[in-house]
Parts: sequence; structure tokens; C-alpha cells
Amino acid sequence: MAENKKKQEALISKEQNEEEAKEEGENGVSLLSATKTINPCPGYEEVKVGTMSLRGENYSNGFILEPYGRGDTDGVEFKLGKKYQIMSFDIGHLDESSKEGVFTLTYSLDGEVQQEISTEPENSVQHVEIELKNADIIKFNWSNTQGSAEYGVANVMVYE
Repeated sequence: MAENKKKQEALISKEQNEEEAKEEGENGVSLLSATKTINPCPGYEEVKVGTMSLRGENYSNGFILEPYGRGDTDGVEFKLGKKYQIMSFDIGHLDESSKEGVFTLTYSLDGEVQQEISTEPENSVQHVEIELKNADIIKFNWSNTQGSAEYGVANVMVYE
């Protein structure tokens, strides 16, 4: 009996997350609410509800990346399920972190590197749109980063 109640609560919670994700963008949904996170490295922290401050502005619906040179595989993957065509996000320096180093975010679709996006602490927050090409998996990797500044990827939305 208790097991059935837990299953019902989990289903209701999942449905609420999906509803919230649908309400967040024009025909888009929050990546964090609509997809499954796979193999996040220790330098990955989700920010679904709270906020992160990037260049003096508060952002949410994304993740913080801590590039402390943990190796070539630092990153996180998301299971897109071949449902989405476009992703958009904002990327910038996390205000309360160190201001040293260049940050390089690389993304891959189904194992194929697509693009590197570089930024520095003094740069403005960048808005990025990428074509997902009906990929099943997107991986963000930040192993080429130098320095100890932390960065945030915020307002991460996917569109069918």
C-alpha cells in the first residue's frame, strides 16, 4: 500500500515538473525538467529553483560549472530522446567566484564535437542558440578550461 502511494506521489511530481517546464518558454521547455541528467562530474551543480548571479544579474534554470582541472572527461550529459531541434542558453561568469582564467565549454551531439564557446570573467553574459539535429544525447564538457573561475549556464531551454 505504501509503495503504491510513493509511486503515485512520484508520478504527480513528474507531471508537475513537466507542467512547469511547459510554462517556462514560448513553445520551449526547461532542459532540466524535460530531460534526464547522465554522468554529471563533481564540478556540476544544478540550479532549478534558486538563482545564480552572472555579471550582476540573477539567473536560474541551469547549472554551475566548476573547472578545477579534474581531467578530460569533466562534463555532464543530457538524454534528449531525439525530440528537440534547438537549445538556447545564457553563459557567463559566476559573480562570487575567482576572476582568473579562460572558460571553454564544448558541446557534443551523440558523441560528435560540435562547437567550443569561450568566455572570460570580464565578458558579458552570452546568449547561445544551437541546433540539436534530433540528437539523442548532448554532452557539455569543460576540460579545456584554464584558471579557477566558475561559470553558469542558465535559462537552458529546448524546442521541438
